[in-house]
Amino acid sequence: MTGAALAAQTPVTGLPFNTARPILESLRDDLRPAEFRGRSIAAIEADWPAWVERRNREIRARVEQGDEDSIINFLLFGTTFTSEPRLTEQDLATGFVSRRPIVERRIADLVTGAAAPAGNGRLEFVRAFAARKGMDLSAPAAPAALRTYLDQGVARVAAERRELAERATAAIERVLTNPATGLPEAATLYADRGLASDTSLFIDFAVDAALEALKANAVVAPGMVRRVAIVGPGLDFADKREGYDFYPQQTMQPFAVADGLLRHGLSPGGGAAIAAFDVSPRIIQHLETARTRAAAGDGYVIQLARDTAVGWNPNLVAYWKQFGGRIATAVPAAAPPAGMPVEMRAVRVRPEVVRAIEPRDVNVVVQRAGEAPFDLVVATNILVYYNVFEQSLALGNIASMLRPGGILLTNTPIFQLPSIPLTQVGFTDVLYTKESSGRDRIFWFRRE
Repeated sequence: MTGAALAAQTPVTGLPFNTARPILESLRDDLRPAEFRGRSIAAIEADWPAWVERRNREIRARVEQGDEDSIINFLLFGTTFTSEPRLTEQDLATGFVSRRPIVERRIADLVTGAAAPAGNGRLEFVRAFAARKGMDLSAPAAPAALRTYLDQGVARVAAERRELAERATAAIERVLTNPATGLPEAATLYADRGLASDTSLFIDFAVDAALEALKANAVVAPGMVRRVAIVGPGLDFADKREGYDFYPQQTMQPFAVADGLLRHGLSPGGGAAIAAFDVSPRIIQHLETARTRAAAGDGYVIQLARDTAVGWNPNLVAYWKQFGGRIATAVPAAAPPAGMPVEMRAVRVRPEVVRAIEPRDVNVVVQRAGEAPFDLVVATNILVYYNVFEQSLALGNIASMLRPGGILLTNTPIFQLPSIPLTQVGFTDVLYTKESSGRDRIFWFRRE
């Protein structure tokens, strides 16, 4: 594989009103932003550039809260900064009633580690985050202030998880009884939360299953996917499912998609060119650094952890074993902490594949990259962070980026509007684990 290249990048611009207008005209007034309700289209158009600029700032500000959520997951599940036992999702659900002393000791250990990170990238990030919040850990009073801040963050995250679980259950019930009301709620559960960047192998497995189904159903012809956009590629910092931190931070989805397209014969032999759109400076910088190293001949190592205590779907196990087979070579894996039920493998992605992935700072809700049309757009675990109007803007924008016949893959049930030229042509259901909650659905949309 030699790796493809994207065309020269064009300037990023604000989303034009002609994209938003048909959405505003077809959307119920109660689903419009509050400042647009009851107003004429002409009045909204006059305010549109200012609204786009303001909303772009507001969405980007949510990255900071998402970073805080990642730090809390690191605090609860990490192993590199403490000898305390890892906590669990069940502990979160109960508010740590019986595990409070462990939480307090973990907080103390994280603050101590962040004060002297010794090259640990995650601890360095915690230190930088604390400094942005006015807590310079070299100052005498800062460690105590950070301990209080983290303690409050743990309480917030636990409360949000409980509330989210209740809302999700209620939304599903409403979808079954009144889809017109329930679907928008189910599809926008995270609309008031921070933009999390955490990711895992699970969603990559789901996308790969969808790619296989697209080929089997002749929705995409062999070798036709040459240009791909990934919205929100993610960064494996410390997610709520596993939270492993004994290996360096990494991104996986761009490489998973490149590998899957080749394995299923959907991209040419030289591979697809991939654009990675994100609003997180941390993710953009991570990918830029990887490309710089690749230009010097260094590959990109991906650590693949499998929790053997969880009943993974055999198909997921098979995917874990073959990940990277078309774009990488096997290398020694990081060793998990003693006693952790984790099996590891690792691969090194070839430099030319890394160079074929170009990060772009694009807010897909209110900004347009203006590049040549893509054959495939992947947007998983991202649209659910926006309200119906913002989702509709993003979908209209994505539609404009796809060539006619191009495909969007997403795991968010979309509130479809007739003004957006995307038609659902199928879906793929996947099981991650033996538990009923360990599942996902990838929807296929085609650009008309």
